[in-house]
Amino acid sequence: MTVEPFAKNMKFEKPATYRIRVTGHIDESLSGLLGGMIITRAFTADSRPITILVGHLSDQAALSGVLNELYELHLPLLTVESMSQMGRSGNRLGADLRLPDDDHGRFTKP
Repeated sequence: MTVEPFAKNMKFEKPATYRIRVTGHIDESLSGLLGGMIITRAFTADSRPITILVGHLSDQAALSGVLNELYELHLPLLTVESMSQMGRSGNRLGADLRLPDDDHGRFTKP
């Protein structure tokens, strides 16, 4: 398996800040279930509801726990980004997983 150059510095056991986007709205009261992440509800350019979760997690096992909770809530993932892996130019170096029909990151605040 080939490891991308940016991924060589990513460690499973290290803390990182993540931004996760899901389809649908999540109530802020579920923050505790989701690793204490900050929950922001928004809409895409075509008025579809999305939720943006941002938070610092202790390691990728904690990230896996958050993703499992989102799965249990039946909320489809749009993106998962490691904000801690930003390049000097501001380009994302973390994973960016997108559904084929997602909004490509465009959203508006409610």
